[in-house]
Amino acid sequence: MALVITDEVLQKTNLSEKELLTDIACYLYEKKKLSMGKAKELAGLNQLQFQAALAEREIDIHYSITDLQQDLDNLKIELDIYSHASSNSTTKSKAPLNNTPRQR
Repeated sequence: MALVITDEVLQKTNLSEKELLTDIACYLYEKKKLSMGKAKELAGLNQLQFQAALAEREIDIHYSITDLQQDLDNLKIELDIYSHASSNSTTKSKAPLNNTPRQR
């Protein structure tokens, strides 16, 4: 199926063709009508560019705890967040799980 947007309509939006496609792709991703892969394909962007476009529009990436667990399983990484939280409070605390530096 081809969707035709006339030049007149495109001009009324004050957007370039690329910007309009990116807006449409981001909207459909936000509404969970397209996966990230399909949405970035529609926008003609790579992964990082599409994630930047989402961030510019303040659209959250759909990534659940289940998605994280599946990714960890696929990578054969075991992460036990509960043992980290229950570590002995008299010892120095370990680095945060996300490996971001602590603020002083």
